Amino acid sequence: MLSGNTLINDPLHFVSGSQQNVLTDNTIVGQAIKFNKASSNQAHNLTIEAFGGRPSIGYDFTSSSNNVIMLAEALGPTDYAIKAVTSSKNNVFTNFRAAPPLLCSVDTTSSVSVTDPDGHALPCGTSSTSVTK
Repeated sequence: MLSGNTLINDPLHFVSGSQQNVLTDNTIVGQAIKFNKASSNQAHNLTIEAFGGRPSIGYDFTSSSNNVIMLAEALGPTDYAIKAVTSSKNNVFTNFRAAPPLLCSVDTTSSVSVTDPDGHALPCGTSSTSVTK
């Protein structure tokens, strides 16, 4: 468990089989959280804040599935709030806050579901170059 931290210009990486990790009440400034071959992790109350043009992607999934992100936000990433590639399936964001429009990139082998703080579904595309508004 990683709880109550602020990381500045340091990304947080879950890699190579990381599973069942729990993050609560953390902030990452100027970098992203990256999941690479990491599944079944949870993050609660996680904020990603852009700083000096970084990060370009807030939540980045590669070959990672079944991660749950709750009460989270992406503040100002320059490209995408969420990116999922290479069979990153069933990653779920609930109570997610991002400045509209929600910008996502989800390839055809991956899936992401997103709901806003009011419980409304937010589109997060499913094509190789999808940018969702």
